[in-house]
Amino acid sequence: MKLRIAFYILLLGSLSAFSQKFSSHQVALTPTAYPETNFDKVAYANKLHEKFAKESKSDDLEDYIKQDILYKEYFFSSNQIYSNWPEAGNYVKKVYQANLIQTK
Repeated sequence: MKLRIAFYILLLGSLSAFSQKFSSHQVALTPTAYPETNFDKVAYANKLHEKFAKESKSDDLEDYIKQDILYKEYFFSSNQIYSNWPEAGNYVKKVYQANLIQTK
């Protein structure tokens, strides 16, 4: 009986976990969000080259850096996050500072 109950709990848990499509809820554009991004590919590439300076130079590393730049560029321009939105940034900083003061 315990095995049957455990099986049903596992079955219902897995069904409820995999029934959600988490990627289907994209962030909608708002009138105050700016569509262009300020992602600097050259600066990001330089930062990655500095990070991996101790690694030996190879085509695989260059391919990884190129792919990572493409991914980051897509991420910042896909409206899954907001960038260049000072109002939201100021709000997040205000909430963060308020929480820091409360935890001290």
